Amino acid sequence: MTDRRRITLLTLGLVALALGLRLYGLGWGLPAVYEEAYPFKKSWQMWGWGPTHKFDPNPHFFNYPTLFFYVQFLGQALLLAILRLAGEVHSILDYRVLYALDKTPFYLLGRGISALFGAATVLITFGLGRRVAGTAAGVAAAVLVAINQPHIAKSQFIEVDVPMTALATLCALFAVRILEKPARRVYLLAGLFGGLATSTKYNGALLCLPILLAHIFAVWRRPEATGRSKPSPAPTRPQTWRWFVEAAVVFAAAFAITSPYILLDRANFWTGFNYERLHMQIGHFGLDDTPAFLFYMRVFSGNLLGWPFALLALAGFVWLVAIKRRPWAAVLAIFPIVYIGLISSWSMKAERYMLPVLPVAAVFAAAFVAEQVERLRARRAALPATMLGLATIAMAIPSLAAYQRDLIRLRGDTRTLAKDWIEKNVPAASFILEEPYGPEPLGVIDLQMLDEDVRTRIRKERPETRVYAIQTMPMYQVRPENSAIFYQLGLYDEVVDCIVTSSSVVSRYRKNPALFQAQNAFYDSLALRWTKAKEFGPEDGSGPRIVIYRNPHGLEPFGKRRSTAFPPMPAIVPDALPGAFSAFFDRQGFLFESFGYQDGATALYLHGLRYDDQPPEAVRPLVLGAIRTSLAAGRQQQALAILEQAEKQQVGGPAAYWRQLRAQFTAAAPRDSTHGAARRDSTPAGTAH
Repeated sequence: MTDRRRITLLTLGLVALALGLRLYGLGWGLPAVYEEAYPFKKSWQMWGWGPTHKFDPNPHFFNYPTLFFYVQFLGQALLLAILRLAGEVHSILDYRVLYALDKTPFYLLGRGISALFGAATVLITFGLGRRVAGTAAGVAAAVLVAINQPHIAKSQFIEVDVPMTALATLCALFAVRILEKPARRVYLLAGLFGGLATSTKYNGALLCLPILLAHIFAVWRRPEATGRSKPSPAPTRPQTWRWFVEAAVVFAAAFAITSPYILLDRANFWTGFNYERLHMQIGHFGLDDTPAFLFYMRVFSGNLLGWPFALLALAGFVWLVAIKRRPWAAVLAIFPIVYIGLISSWSMKAERYMLPVLPVAAVFAAAFVAEQVERLRARRAALPATMLGLATIAMAIPSLAAYQRDLIRLRGDTRTLAKDWIEKNVPAASFILEEPYGPEPLGVIDLQMLDEDVRTRIRKERPETRVYAIQTMPMYQVRPENSAIFYQLGLYDEVVDCIVTSSSVVSRYRKNPALFQAQNAFYDSLALRWTKAKEFGPEDGSGPRIVIYRNPHGLEPFGKRRSTAFPPMPAIVPDALPGAFSAFFDRQGFLFESFGYQDGATALYLHGLRYDDQPPEAVRPLVLGAIRTSLAAGRQQQALAILEQAEKQQVGGPAAYWRQLRAQFTAAAPRDSTHGAARRDSTPAGTAH
């Protein structure tokens, strides 16, 4: 067998292994997704499906750059073509209805794209390891990435970390090639993939460092022979400097072209970027309080690599960078070193942030073992030919064990299991109060947000679809104790049918019972006074522990009562996060309004206005809701009085806004009071908040 054929078969085998592991179980947890899919969801909005929307390539979301958004954007167009060819959908309306009712095919395609990037990372790692340390080391490094459990798991999410890892490794590969044979094409490709990585996640900007260091070595040192190639005559220094400048231009251009609205919509970009920067600075409420650097070292030696792999990777780093001073090793090492320093400066911590370190660590470990085997053989030590393979197996054991444990995830997510149980056991139109990180059954507000033609089709073709009044309990990342006024069981005894708690929230409040007295008292009272209907925990699937409680008072489902109790109101207390309370009362009021309980809705909207220092954009929906429900109840004078007070006090906007609305109001007919979904934009003349 020729060397070329052997390499081809090795490559195909590695890709098949990597792709098979990443595609197996790809549909876990569907049709719901949790803590993922921002690129997919924003891309869906960009298409502007439906008569009331328009195509808009600006994502209006800049917490991340937008390359992966556009990749998902193209994937959605491809899926439409596939479904039409297969006869599954016959129109854009069919496509939109399918998206509203069952997102499984959409998320399978979105996750499939991530899986392809994950498999590509394995192939790139093979090329990088082979180039610097030979074919055997390349295979070993690629296998370590292929079977790595965190990388496999994250390749089944629609997130930016796996694509960024692939592109960063590709940039590193071409940076190493600059050392071997400095050439214009190699410089430009390094700049291109560095720019694309940065357009996937902002911290990819650090990839300018390996390109710069490789360029410095190319200028000041003789080209280095790596495992595959021999030195070639060096170009002149003016040539290499010109190529370096061109690479920098390509780097910037690739970023700008694939994230164009960072420049075209600078104001919104700066807002989103600063939000993400603040997020990194503040972190997540209630999560691991280990110092960031120690947290990432624990991830590095534990979940990401396992201790045998981590030790050999660190040994390879010391041996190849500090002792042997291999230029290629320095070029590969500079990005992860600075990158770990950067993420260690943040309060926000997540294991996935370490994924870009994985391919480089695999190359260092494999190269170190391969070199030590060759050194011992040179001394005529009796070593088996499979020594590198045995070392690879030893390094792979922690990941294989972790993968075996992770298979529990494929049984389903506890939130999806809870959603299925609710849809089978909780009557339609029930009022469900749930904490964040809980199940997501279809709510009346979710239905209201759909276009009219999609709602009509669902009501006509899926009349059995259960729709609920869903209220989410507030949780705040900053000043989390601010949620205390909502954690009073008495507020819900005569209104709510089910309460759903999630350990992702409960555990955070339980950590500090002194600060979160109200929250912990709520949980204790709930367990004592309400009936536990169902619980889903680790024995059922992955995800948080979900507990579903039923109201013990035997109420009719919320939307089917002849009337409902006047909703109790929480105390008027200072809002530590001005504007935080308004969203709760806006949503609660709309739930009452949607099921025809106009008096209770008006009371909720007006109560939300009683909290001081609420920003105008938070107050205006409450004023409009109070006007809307007063009209629906036939109380025109009350609606007019609310308008006049808003104009006089300039509540939620300038007086001119309310004067104009009052002029429209006087010419508008009162709305009939009906039992059914009320549109939020049904204020006079269609004024929406």
